[in-house]
Amino acid sequence: MSSVSPENEGLKKGEVNFKANGQTQRIVSIVLGVLLTLAVTAFITILAIHLKAVDGGWSSWGEWSTCSLTCGSGGKSRERSCTNPSPQYGGADCSGESEETVPCNTQGCPAVDGGWSSWGEWSTCSLTCGSGGKSRERSCTNPSPQNGGTDCSGESEETVPCNIQGCPAVDGGWSSWGEWSTCSLTCGSGGKSRERSCTNPSPKYGGADCSGESEETVPCNIQGCPAVDGGWSSWGEWSTCSLTCGSGGKSRERSCTNPSPQYGGADCSEESEETVPCNTQGCPVNGGWGPWGPWSTCSRPCGGGNKHISRSCNNPSPQNGGTDCGGPARVWMICNRQACTRK
Repeated sequence: MSSVSPENEGLKKGEVNFKANGQTQRIVSIVLGVLLTLAVTAFITILAIHLKAVDGGWSSWGEWSTCSLTCGSGGKSRERSCTNPSPQYGGADCSGESEETVPCNTQGCPAVDGGWSSWGEWSTCSLTCGSGGKSRERSCTNPSPQNGGTDCSGESEETVPCNIQGCPAVDGGWSSWGEWSTCSLTCGSGGKSRERSCTNPSPKYGGADCSGESEETVPCNIQGCPAVDGGWSSWGEWSTCSLTCGSGGKSRERSCTNPSPQYGGADCSEESEETVPCNTQGCPVNGGWGPWGPWSTCSRPCGGGNKHISRSCNNPSPQNGGTDCGGPARVWMICNRQACTRK
């Protein structure tokens, strides 16, 4: 006489309730649907790890472009793309070129000889007297020479004399003296100066230049200077830290210029540079996955159980604000799908 386990007795009672109650049947259908979705998700995850590489393949050539020239040897091109199929999962890219260019309209172009445009307007005479000159221009653009045609003959610019009458001589005259400059020293005998120019009027047409000097210098602040001891300026801005983490250093400077030592005064005492530690916190370390562990034991010996593999974010572990590992730490799959046999 065969014995019936408590588990099998529960299954038989469930079968009776399943047949007797339509609502229970719907609940069981929903549970089975969820289990099937989990199984498919686990299968896709495992499949993605082992996908086969797909090498790229060329598409058909596109249409030829319009020729770049109507004569004299132009070029046209066409293209194709590495999308039939595109390389995936580490597959090789397409070999060969994606663009092809060939010559077109190779026949020679007819020669066009150049022709002069009309003359432009005369320029203003370069002088008001004493024989100046004025000019006018034209260009070889009516038409421009092309395809081996000859250039225009003759000159592109014409110059003729103008205002040829002589100019009267003008002697130079001094302008007024300018303002005195600031004294070169505040003490200890400096100097200051002022200037004038031979521009009132400037000498022209053989006229005489101005006589005398254009600059005048006199002494100023001739008294002796007292000794001035040096003084420190304010500290400058801190430099950028030498490290972003792990204990770097930053510094700032000052100069002995407030005031600078003068006339035998003492130099500044102490240091002109100060250095302090900065960014002493540890550097961030992003987490990395360790190897996958072994598969767990199936949760059921038959009738469809679950097993999983796990990995840890410890290779290395995230530290000091580093990012955690991306991706799943555990993957599930269905196991022992065979039906359970009754004893």
